[in-house]
Amino acid sequence: LDASFMFVQGGILTVSNPKMALEAVREAFRQMGSEAKAEEFTRRIKSQDWYPLAKQSKLGLTEAGAGIKASEEFFFSNWTETLWKVPSFILGRPFGKEAYEKAKKANPFKATERAAVAYLDTLRILKFQEMLDGPLKGKNFSEHKKEFQDAADVINTLTGRASLGKLEAISQPLTKLVFSPRNWASQVKLFSPYALYYFGQMSPSARKMALVSLGKFIAFNTGMIALAATYFNNDDDDETSVEFDPRSSDFMKLKLGDTRVDPWGGKVQQVTFASRMFMDAMFSAGVGEGGFKNNKGQVLPLGLNNKTPKALELTMNQFFNKLSPSARIVYNRLKAERDKEGNLTDGFGNEYSLSGDISKSLYPM
Repeated sequence: LDASFMFVQGGILTVSNPKMALEAVREAFRQMGSEAKAEEFTRRIKSQDWYPLAKQSKLGLTEAGAGIKASEEFFFSNWTETLWKVPSFILGRPFGKEAYEKAKKANPFKATERAAVAYLDTLRILKFQEMLDGPLKGKNFSEHKKEFQDAADVINTLTGRASLGKLEAISQPLTKLVFSPRNWASQVKLFSPYALYYFGQMSPSARKMALVSLGKFIAFNTGMIALAATYFNNDDDDETSVEFDPRSSDFMKLKLGDTRVDPWGGKVQQVTFASRMFMDAMFSAGVGEGGFKNNKGQVLPLGLNNKTPKALELTMNQFFNKLSPSARIVYNRLKAERDKEGNLTDGFGNEYSLSGDISKSLYPM
């Protein structure tokens, strides 16, 4: 079961709106067990009075069976459906065509996808209805178009379905190259310096909704991390701690040996990147130690040979680290270099093999 839809894409509204999250959980479990209930859910929401407003406002609803759109916010590939045909054939075919069709519909990957779509759609619908009953109540769409569309855009962004702007025209092929591009766009809009522009151009009602939801999410996670730090940072075990330096890749994460617990769903990556670039610029101006904190706790300037990446390399890594699994394998192979003995390495001196890379990409997250 991949529950990333709850704590990665839906993390902000899950934490900031627990009652809505509980309703979304109920709907997710209801649709997980039945394709017919997922189709019934789509028919039901299309019959609601608010549905035309939601569509005009461009609320990011994923309808049942819209696999391509779902893949923009969900991580399963088409091969999972193909893979399931083997056991469904073995289990169902000997008992006839009807049994085979039932076995195909029992695909656990599809069931999890239905749950993801149901959960995120329910959150978006409930939040949009809250806006319709609040700041947008009694307002006409044609006269207040920006307010409606800003509300829908913010809800989409808070749930990992941000607009790609000028890249919308290539959104479908982009999903084959980048790992959930809309979710990444959401992170950039909410947790990078770009947020100043994003919040600044919103209508007041949408901005207030965004800041309240985001504020609750940040406050809750910061509180939990602070409690963990109170316990782990004061013991004698160096293997367990919480990092508070934004220049470290472990910033605001709980370190448990080689394991990292990240309650932010990957969102603080944007904070770390911005902090490294800013602090390195300050170092260049004669202030501070540098913009990069390594895993040994050393703070160094960017661009030190074989020690820290250059600013351009750090920027490029932001993209390459978001490659889809298959694109990442191709990139790793192209990047691999041969050492003096003729062995392939990954650029950091570690042994590299294509078969090993493919094998690692199939490990469960």
